[in-house]
Order: sequence, then structure tokens, then C-alpha cells
Amino acid sequence: MGTNCEVEIVSILPTDSAATAVAVGQNRDRLFIGADGALLVADITNPASPRWVGGCSLPPGTIKDIGIGDTIVYLAGDNGLQMVDVSHPSHPRALGFYSAIPDAWGVVMWNPYVYVASRQGWLSMLEVPNPSSPQEKGRVKLPCPIADVARYGNTIWAATTGRGIAIVHPSDDGRNWRMDPYRPGGETDITGVMTKNLWVYATTRDGRLAKIDPSRLVLVHRCDGLGRPVGVAGSGEVICVAANQNDLWVIRDRPFGLEIAGHHKMPGEIWQVAASDDRHVMVACGREGVAVLQVRF
Repeated sequence: MGTNCEVEIVSILPTDSAATAVAVGQNRDRLFIGADGALLVADITNPASPRWVGGCSLPPGTIKDIGIGDTIVYLAGDNGLQMVDVSHPSHPRALGFYSAIPDAWGVVMWNPYVYVASRQGWLSMLEVPNPSSPQEKGRVKLPCPIADVARYGNTIWAATTGRGIAIVHPSDDGRNWRMDPYRPGGETDITGVMTKNLWVYATTRDGRLAKIDPSRLVLVHRCDGLGRPVGVAGSGEVICVAANQNDLWVIRDRPFGLEIAGHHKMPGEIWQVAASDDRHVMVACGREGVAVLQVRF
């Protein structure tokens, strides 16, 4: 283990149903929580002491990912894609559904489009000039299930369970897509992907975190020994990897490499993680609610 850090839970936001998705708002002062049958909003102006702001009821179903727009959030889950107006955070308002994507697993914003990934391997491109009635512009089928998606520049990076990363180059007409395969370090089973600054980070099923230079498709650094990762999030020099059922690893992203700096056992099964800044991490822990962790080096 490299530079040690202190990792402690400083707050827990209880939820009436299982919290399965978390996302930080564009201004980093709001936390959006997807729970079974609800979208919840918390004020995280002080990340160590969040407070509830509002929420709205939704049809029952597990929310897997949350995409953040200017005034609309996009919830990917069992029911497809749900749009919610959060222009008034204290009174979110459910808008339209797009149910033609069963078991939606991930969502990426790229104005004027929303890209939705399904567990079955579909990546769909939606136009949403009217959030109450999104229209599919096009879709592409990847050769195996999609575990996670992220945007880098003009490309969508799709983590797949069996074929590595698919780097997708969408077209404006929604029909002429190009895909470039990439296997960081030869790995094919990718469980999570995120972008930060000029880099892309990916987790693999066998316990690795890879830092990738996307401009040259070069593996820059690698960190091993992370159990069975299921997700990744980060900000600044802090990257958090969720693994197994309730292990949270803190990785320090240094110019000379990736260092394991800390580890914490969470009170419940980890569904998703999000970083509000380089010292606070929000963790969706299912029926235990959302835990706020503080990292101190």
C-alpha cells in the first residue's frame, strides 16, 4: 500500500427504499439519488453535512445510472429512460419515459443528444428537444453486454464484459457509427469506466485500475489488488473503486503512478459511487442509504 490516508463515514442519508444510483450536479452543490420508486435531491454545499431538499415518486424499478443535464436529469434503469425536471430542486417533476430500451444500464449526456446503454449491448442515441417525448436517432449493437459508459471528447467509451472497451464514434445522422476496440493491458472484462481531465480510467474484473491516455490509446499506469471492482469515480487526485460487495478502495492518482492509499468497509452493498470533490465521496449503499465519506491524506 502506498501513501496512507484516513477514510471515514461523516454522514449517512437514509432512504425509504434501496439507493442504487448517485450523481453530483453540474455546480457540485446538489446530489441526485436514484432509489426504487423515487428520485431524491440533497444539498451538498457542505459535502460533510448534506441535507434533504426534495424528491418525487417514480414507477417502481431499480435505477442504475443518472445523467445530469442543465435542468433535466435522466435516469437509466429497469423501466428504460426516465426524464425528471429538476429546475426547482425542492419539487422535482417527472416528465416522459422512453421504454424502448429495456434494462438501461448507463446514460451519457452529449448535447443535443443523450446516449443510453443497455445491459444487452445496445447503445442508443436519443434526441430530447422535448424531454417529455424523446426520439431515437439511431442505435448500434455491441458484441457483448455493456457494464458502464463514459464520454471523452467526441467519443463514447463503453466498458464491455468480454471484449474490452468499445470506443464509439457516433455520427450526426445516427446511422454511420464507427467502433474501435481497445483492451487496456490485454484485459477484456471491463467493469467500469470514467474520464477525468485528459485521462480515461477503467476497472477490470480481476482487480485492476488502468489509467489510459486516450489520445494515443496507451496504458499509462496500472494498480492491482482491488478485489472484484464494480465501479469507479474520482475527482482531483482521488479515485475511488467499489469492489466485491462492500469494499471501497481509495487510489491516489499521482504523476508517477496510481497508489492504493486507503480502504473502507461500507455498511451495505455498494451500487454506485460519485465524487463531489477531491475529499468527499458519495456511495449508494442500497437499503443502508447513501454514505458520505471524507478522505484525508
